[in-house]
Amino acid sequence: MLDTLDQVANVRFDLAYPWVVKSRRQSQLLDTWIAQSRAIGGLPLITDFAALQNYREQGEVTTYDLVRDGDRLRYLVTQEGIAFTTLFGSSSKGRFLDEAMSPNGWSVARHNFDECARLARPVYASFSIYDSERRKVIYERLLLPFGSGSPEVTHMATTLKTTSWPGEKSVDLASPEGHELEYGFRAVIAFD
Repeated sequence: MLDTLDQVANVRFDLAYPWVVKSRRQSQLLDTWIAQSRAIGGLPLITDFAALQNYREQGEVTTYDLVRDGDRLRYLVTQEGIAFTTLFGSSSKGRFLDEAMSPNGWSVARHNFDECARLARPVYASFSIYDSERRKVIYERLLLPFGSGSPEVTHMATTLKTTSWPGEKSVDLASPEGHELEYGFRAVIAFD
């Protein structure tokens, strides 16, 4: 780890080197993103990022269009993996994250997305949440920004890896009562 970034609403992000990502597949995806970003001198196009289409665990991949609504950033789910639908309890494809998640869940999770968009840098997070049977489920999320070679983020992709297995029960972040996300770690990835 390098440093800590203090952000809005007292949400803290560490500034970390790429090797903080534990999953080998997520780490390889991040390395490819960094190499492509350096080669073009900007953000890769999501449609040209073959590593995402070839990612071995497609059930972990979810993609978003970034929609700017004045100063507000919104994230439209364009493709979702089984890990995402298990976390949400149902499909959210074609919906904005702020509508798909409970207000409580979104108030916590949105900082990762906003920070990724604001800095145009990958964000890595480890968090836990309890499923419907009160079993703790641990996730690791790698969030990658995409654009059109410019510094402005237009799309995002995330890989959501479960590092504990709750069985067949979903967590259902969309439920009205919401769930408490507990972050163990949030980091903006430093690569230059």
